[in-house]
Amino acid sequence: MKRIILIIFICILSNSVWSQNRFNVIVEDTISHIPNSIIATDTGYIMLTGTDNEYGVRCFSLIYIDNNGNKLLKKVYGDSYNEYWEGHNNNLKAKGNYLYFSGSYNHMTNNTKGIHLSIFNDNLEMIEQSIICDDTI
Repeated sequence: MKRIILIIFICILSNSVWSQNRFNVIVEDTISHIPNSIIATDTGYIMLTGTDNEYGVRCFSLIYIDNNGNKLLKKVYGDSYNEYWEGHNNNLKAKGNYLYFSGSYNHMTNNTKGIHLSIFNDNLEMIEQSIICDDTI
């Protein structure tokens, strides 16, 4: 019985290690990318992650991964000063040819917070982003 439990444990552990290694190949810098949501498309997967941009400011990114696990496209969205957070887990949604999700927004100059609603096309280009409830409360 102990042998069977040990074999099952080793199988689970090796599967977990393989999955983490594959994730590290897809998203090289796993320290700064925090996976939030992933959706399946006909040609692969789109993953939403929280990250920092080149200015060191909190932002989000969308990563397109094909069915073989190869990263084909990665786009980082944000600006040099204000923070854009990716929102709650599993909030990336697809409808037709559009992707959308919401997250929090921190306006660093005005010291206000709000919610951003972001809409993207199937090429991961931002079509629209609206900031709502931008207030000090």
